[in-house]
Parts: sequence; C-alpha cells; structure tokens
Amino acid sequence: RTLESMAEMAGAAVPGAGWSFRGEASCFSRVEALSSRTYLVVEDDRFGEHPYMYVVVGNDAGATLIDTGVGTASYAAWLDGFLPTVGATGVRRVINTHAHFDHVAGNADLAGRGVEICAGGRDREFTSTAVEARDGSLARQVGCDVAPYRVDRWLADDEVVDGLRIMWTPGHTPDSVCLWHEVSRAREFG
Repeated sequence: RTLESMAEMAGAAVPGAGWSFRGEASCFSRVEALSSRTYLVVEDDRFGEHPYMYVVVGNDAGATLIDTGVGTASYAAWLDGFLPTVGATGVRRVINTHAHFDHVAGNADLAGRGVEICAGGRDREFTSTAVEARDGSLARQVGCDVAPYRVDRWLADDEVVDGLRIMWTPGHTPDSVCLWHEVSRAREFG
C-alpha cells in the first residue's frame, strides 16, 4: 500500500502522503506506510539489492531507523525532508538487522550527526570484523565502499528499544536480528 492509497482508503491524510522526491535522493523511490508510525523505504541502488529500510516514529516523535541501505545517496539528507512529513523531529538511533553492506552503508553518515548505531550483540566478533575490515559485509565483493562506523550499543536478545523487541535470529549471518514492533504488532525483517 502506498501512502497515497492509504490516504484514499481512509478518506483522510496519512502522514507522509504526497511526499515528493528531489535531487540525488530520488533513489529512495518507494515509501509505504505500514502503520501510522511505521514506514517502509526502499532504495534503488546500482547493485540491484533494493534494500528495505524502516522508519519507526516513537511517541516522543524521535525516529528509530531499521537499517540504512547501500548508500547510493545520503539517507540522512533524504530523511531531513521526509521526517517532518510524518511528524518526526529527528533520528534517535539506527538498529541494524545484520552487518551486510546493503543494510549498513548509511551508518557512518548518520553517526556523523550523533545518531546512535545499534546492532545485535550475539556475535560481536562477526559484526566488528564486518565493520572494521569491510569484508564480512560483502562490500568488497560487489565494489561498494562502506565508510567505517562504530557500533555504539550492542542489543541483547529480548531487549526492548523504543517499542521494538529485539530477537536474535542467526542464520543469514551470525549477527542477524528480527524486531517485533509492540505497537503495530508487526515483525520487521532485515
């Protein structure tokens, strides 16, 4: 469901409906309202990954981002325009679902703005190696330059952060997590 179709179905304005894309940030070409406070953002990237990223607006109007994409354009700059349309005042933190390049390449840009970067704490060595060597993230294999970043907070299994329950789900990678959004009763995958 697009933001516009949700507004039509509801017969009312949906936060973010009518948002237009400008400049290089037009690579974020798909935005869907999954609930009144959760938005799916899809990045059109040169690697063909089309990563799914999520924006969850908290009760205090601060946003938690789930993953940050490939870094085709500045996700942070795009968010500067998008967040006010959905009633968010800024980005509070990023929760990465795993350390592959198509989920973390926007981290450094956001960390440079003081945003807290979080990752599942089950396999810190795997995540740290992916961050430091930028090899475990698959970035080198596809020729993607992922700027180094630091994980500020390691998340525990069953920890709740901004209404998102962290669930360690190793498999795709040793550090993979899924999140359960208590408010919308939706599971977010990476």
